[in-house]
Formats: sequence, structure tokens, C-alpha cells
Amino acid sequence: MILNFTYKIPISLKELEDQRKLAFEVFKRNHKLEYKFARAIFGSWFCSIKDCKFCFLSTQKNAKAFYSKRRIESIIAEAIIIKELNADLENFTGGVLGNDYSELIKITKLLYFIFKEPIWINLNIIPLKVWDEIKQYVKGLVVSTETFNERLHKFVAPSKPLNVAEKVYDFLDSEKKEKGATLIIGLGETWKDIKKTNEFLNTWEINQLNLYGLKPIKGTIYENKVIPPLPYFLFWLSSLRIENPRMIISASKSFRYINEYFSFFKTGANYYSKLRFFHYFNKLGFKKFDELCEKYNVPQKTKIVMDKEEFKEFKKRVLSYNLEKLEKKVEFELNKELIKEKLLSYLKIMEKNL
Repeated sequence: MILNFTYKIPISLKELEDQRKLAFEVFKRNHKLEYKFARAIFGSWFCSIKDCKFCFLSTQKNAKAFYSKRRIESIIAEAIIIKELNADLENFTGGVLGNDYSELIKITKLLYFIFKEPIWINLNIIPLKVWDEIKQYVKGLVVSTETFNERLHKFVAPSKPLNVAEKVYDFLDSEKKEKGATLIIGLGETWKDIKKTNEFLNTWEINQLNLYGLKPIKGTIYENKVIPPLPYFLFWLSSLRIENPRMIISASKSFRYINEYFSFFKTGANYYSKLRFFHYFNKLGFKKFDELCEKYNVPQKTKIVMDKEEFKEFKKRVLSYNLEKLEKKVEFELNKELIKEKLLSYLKIMEKNL
């Protein structure tokens, strides 16, 4: 299949700026005026299908499910820190069949009580018996739709056909739960695919879209491809916002493009994600981003830069998190010592950047 990487848009940069202003006006009429991190928490680095051509997990051919799982204690520690940084949970995710279902039930309850609200899940396969156990803690399901160009979709994600996504959305409608989708810009589509994309999003009344710019992964067919440039990404984002006024949009590229993130807000994005809190916390990229947000009047709500005194207070709050209370709420025993050990480990990584 011939993929397109010209990243052309059908309007001038001046017209794009006008379109962005319109998108932002639409955003302001329909959403709270704030901008936050939305972090996806992974439960596993294993996937049973491994054939999505853009994905890191497709390069892990010898990965074993048991050895690729994260400990529940690690997930809890990450969730506590994300919550204390005033970030949101984008979704709980991982490769297909990466976690066993007894774990999924526990993790869903834990994340519900840590973030104090129903959560999004993006795992593609959840048996009905398990769904009945967790649905009270779940806001909705994100289906990994990736692209709405059907020919391209069959090529890049052959084991996740769009008609299966539609069946999931039918089910979610019957369960009165919200519907999420993913869209990766840069897989080989063109701007003309926006029409098909909006038709799909409108037909199924998608509540949340996780919009990503391609990150070329070594070992995939995309490893030498170019990440979509800012005008192309903003053209897609603004077009999606104008046609989907009330939809929540999480817009993201890799950390090296963090200077572009304030532009995503000014084009109608609710959240930004795909950034590594622990390793990049307080580093130059985050500091520059904070400066840009202040310069361009972006109400950035997540705490990503601290001085030593602020971090000392933050660390105190994290380590005093009431694990006994959490244990009572979830009604199963937690390894509290291991959770504290993981909290200290993550905090140590962050503290190095002060």
C-alpha cells in the first residue's frame, strides 16, 4: 500500500489561523476554560495480537504476558502521584490480553477510588462477566480505532476492524456508557480523510477522542517517517473541534514537541498527554511550556514545575496518602509497604530534576 506523508493542507496559513480562532470560540462555548495533563496508565507491555504496524508492542515478538505485566502496587503509586499533580486519568490501557481479568477488576476499583470518579478503559477485549463486575466504576470504553480511512485501517490495524468498534459502541449505547475513540495523524492519511472521520464521530456520537501525532517507533514500518508538522496537526484538530463541539479531545505528540502544546489548547483541545511525568518533571521542556502558557494566557492546571520547597510539600502529601482508607474502600488487601517503596522510587526520579 502507498502511504501519504506529504502533510499538505487545502488552505493557507492565514486561513488556518482563522479556522483555529473559530475552533477556539466553539471550544469556549462548550467547555470549561482550563488545560490539564491527561495521563494514560498502562497495565502491561504485552499484546496478544502484535500486528498494529505503528505500535511499539508489535516489535516485542518474544514478550510474555506474565513478565510484561506491571505490579498493581506500581500502578497505584503512579495514580497517586498523577492525582496529586492535579492531572487527570486519560484511561487505563495496555495491549490486548496483557492483564488477567481478576487484576482488571481490582485495578478498575483502585483507579476509581484514587481519582474519585468513573474511569475510561482502553483494552479492546472485556468479557461480559467482567464488565458486570466493573461497569459501576467505568465512565466509558475507548476503542482503538486509529484511523477512519477503511483501506488504511485494514493495513495498519488488521486485527481491530472498524465494524467491531461499531458493535462495541452499540453495546455501550445499550449500557448508557460513554464512547471513546483514538485517531493517529501521520499513518498515511491525507487531509481529505477528515470528512470520513467526522462522519464516523458524528454517527456514533463519540464522547471523547484521543488524538495523537505519529511517533515513529524503531522496528516498525514508520521508523524513518516524519512526525506530522504543526500546521497539519492543527488543521485536523481545528476541523474536528468545529464539527464536534461538545466532544472531549485529548491532543498529543511526543515530548520533544511540548512547545507546540499550548497551540493545541488555543485550537480547542481539552487535555494533553503522552508526556512522561517522572523523567521529564521540572526539566527544561516543562519549564518552557509553563512560560509559553503564561505568555499566551493558557490556564494550565497541572503542576509540572516546582522549586525545592514546593516539591518538599508535594512529597509530603504523596507519602501521607491514606492507603488504609483506600484498602477499606476496595475491600481487598494492599501491599502497602511495596506501594510506599514504589512512591519513593518515582519521587526520587522526580527529585533529581530540581
